[in-house]
Amino acid sequence: MAMNPTDPLAVPDPIQVATLDEIQRNRKVNIERLKVALVDMHKQVTEDLLRHEAHNHEGHVVDSLLAARCNAQEKRHEVKVHWRGLAKDEDSWEPAAVLLQDVPVAVKAFVKAHRKDESVDVLGKALGLSLD
Repeated sequence: MAMNPTDPLAVPDPIQVATLDEIQRNRKVNIERLKVALVDMHKQVTEDLLRHEAHNHEGHVVDSLLAARCNAQEKRHEVKVHWRGLAKDEDSWEPAAVLLQDVPVAVKAFVKAHRKDESVDVLGKALGLSLD
């Protein structure tokens, strides 16, 4: 593309010459400023925010399994889960088959410990778990 002689020319900024000592000194100053900013940033983090971050970082972590039911509408067995770091009002009914894949040891232990409960016994049989 041809340039028009009346177009303004881009003139670079003048080059600043620095010695190696000046560059290292500026680098140290920048590192110290970053350290101070990082400390200030960490002071602003609250305990609730830390718990929330830990929860999101780990995903939903099963704290305990509470009950079992057969959801006729969804045509599946479900287990009530208490999630680590969350309040009891945030407990939820989750598909038993998914929990068996995600936390098999917890599901098997729950079924074994509560096998006298009819809904848990039905759950164990539906999942094909031996109750021995």
